[in-house]
Amino acid sequence: MTGNRLLIILGVLAIVLAGAGVLAFALLFPAAGRFSSLPPLTPTPSIVPTTHADQVRAVEGVIQSLGNQSLVMALPGGETVTVAVSAHTAYANGNSAASFGSLRVGQTIIARGRVDSQATLLALSILIAPPGANP
Repeated sequence: MTGNRLLIILGVLAIVLAGAGVLAFALLFPAAGRFSSLPPLTPTPSIVPTTHADQVRAVEGVIQSLGNQSLVMALPGGETVTVAVSAHTAYANGNSAASFGSLRVGQTIIARGRVDSQATLLALSILIAPPGANP
């Protein structure tokens, strides 16, 4: 039994001495664990707060004029908004599909999209209101 105790004490002593050796090495050579051949790290990008232009907005109004890839609509307060469309703009007329060609001057629409720096609404979707609907 004394032999077992002696082996346990010697094992604990070896572990303590190994830990002390690692600590001494770390204190004497602090740069030994660094890799100088690696490029410096770039900082993590920060989160940029969203601006009002990033928010999706919905506006309802009456189409005043139609262009090639845009339209001008009058809002209930009398203001006008230019709405730009793209190949990604979705159109709907009630429950059925529609297209830019389905739009007519005088129709009431609801356009959803993002506003760019020139105050143009970049339309994600356009919903054509039923005839006789007032904004």
